[in-house]
Amino acid sequence: MVTESDLKRETEIADAIRVLADPANREPVDAINELVSRGYSQARSERLYFVLELAFGRAVIEKLGVTTFPETYILDSADGKEIEHHLLGDPHYQIALGAARSMVQEGPRDVLVGISLRSAELAAVNEMLSKGLTLKRLLPSRWSSSLNASEWEVFS
Repeated sequence: MVTESDLKRETEIADAIRVLADPANREPVDAINELVSRGYSQARSERLYFVLELAFGRAVIEKLGVTTFPETYILDSADGKEIEHHLLGDPHYQIALGAARSMVQEGPRDVLVGISLRSAELAAVNEMLSKGLTLKRLLPSRWSSSLNASEWEVFS
């Protein structure tokens, strides 16, 4: 059964996909500011940005043959705190990953490429592969936030 919360999350991810796919929002700060201008809080905008770039990058990395990823990411907050978050329990991440996997298979390719190329993980994997190295495992991704830990809202 689809709940109202599920629909809200899907709407947020779809809105964030449109923002990140827009070439006018190529820089992270521009995309985050556009999400804020659409009514999302600064914290939610940063989380949507991070979740999308991570999910889209991983969907492309999966296509390269990597199938195991860290289940957590680490937030470095502006007040110097390091907070570990679990991705498997994050419904926004799961929705974003589903959308990204669908785009890997069916497109639109310009949206997939526009968002996945923001991924630091994908950039690192590409660099390794271009040097002829083999990928054994990825470490948890890090996100440096402009917010204090107490301001970083939990997705629900």
